[in-house]
Amino acid sequence: MNDTELRRAYDALLKARSSDGAQGQVSLERMLALVEGRGTEAERVATLDAVMADPVSARELALLRAVAANRPRQAWPRWRMTIPVLAAAAALLVVTTPALRDFVGVSRSEPMRDQSNGPALISPTEEALPRDSRTFRWHPVAGARGYSLEILTATGTPIFTTRTTDTTVTLAADVQLAPGVEHRWWVAGELPDGTQRRSPFRRLLVRAR
Repeated sequence: MNDTELRRAYDALLKARSSDGAQGQVSLERMLALVEGRGTEAERVATLDAVMADPVSARELALLRAVAANRPRQAWPRWRMTIPVLAAAAALLVVTTPALRDFVGVSRSEPMRDQSNGPALISPTEEALPRDSRTFRWHPVAGARGYSLEILTATGTPIFTTRTTDTTVTLAADVQLAPGVEHRWWVAGELPDGTQRRSPFRRLLVRAR
């Protein structure tokens, strides 16, 4: 997958917005700049915060990032995502937009999926001491066969992803969240039909002590 595929996904989102009438609050151009790492850090932080507040934009960003994450490593060194997260992120948006079903070859007879009722995040809180920021907990989603946890920098770069069948993940010793630096994290419950129910993003600031 290359830059052409990312542009195709972008164009499909434009078509979906015009045909479905579902307008995200964040422009696709701003989200594409975030995915590609363009602009200042302040601009990228502002874009991510705006996306976090809008479920439609969050789904669109998930697809753009999923496509970008599948590009060859040498062409995309800053983006890393596991295959389960890639598949789940793409499925999250494809099932809700006819134009994107065309993009990935999904039949228009595919039923709509309910993307509500995602995992309710428990801990850590938005500000936490180092000892309290190592374990991530959330409430289960009925019928979920597994969960994907992702932690990002405030500018949208993934720094940790994992999949689990539990509702608790403790970071390994080699995964360090820098004190005084804002992070974002979210969890997606994966359903048997291949779709997912995702939580909102939550801010996480690890206090120095």
